[in-house]
Amino acid sequence: MESAKIREFIERMSAQQQRMSEGFKFKLSGDLLKNNLGIAHLMVMKLLTTAEKAPIITDLVKKLSISAPMMTHIIDKLESTGLVKRVRNEDDRRIVRIEPTQKGRNIILKFDEEHKKRMLEFLNQLDEKEQNEFINSINTLMSIMMKYQTRNSNKEHKS
Repeated sequence: MESAKIREFIERMSAQQQRMSEGFKFKLSGDLLKNNLGIAHLMVMKLLTTAEKAPIITDLVKKLSISAPMMTHIIDKLESTGLVKRVRNEDDRRIVRIEPTQKGRNIILKFDEEHKKRMLEFLNQLDEKEQNEFINSINTLMSIMMKYQTRNSNKEHKS
């Protein structure tokens, strides 16, 4: 695809981001807003609550492409609101893992349920053809993103 066409598409997508968020009625839940938390905090919490093993800050930095100082700030804020805790390794005190607290897990569960409810409301407003088109488009997007992530992950391991 030609460069100008790609740039035009990116401009259109950037302009539509707000409208898309409003279309999905994507809003942070009251618990997140009450604690003055934003999207970055939500992304970190989602990652923590789905991780098989509690990550260290470096893992979070790599997975979310957020700078180490910013990640430390995010973790500090989440810890001060009681949503995560730092857990030191007994054998090597330099290793600090970040774990969600039960309060943090509950907030993410509540957020996920609300988000699913809003997505269902959105999809139910579409006719069957539009639903299928939307679902197929999102599935295509997710497939392409997975290929991109796999390709980039393989490049990083070779470096």
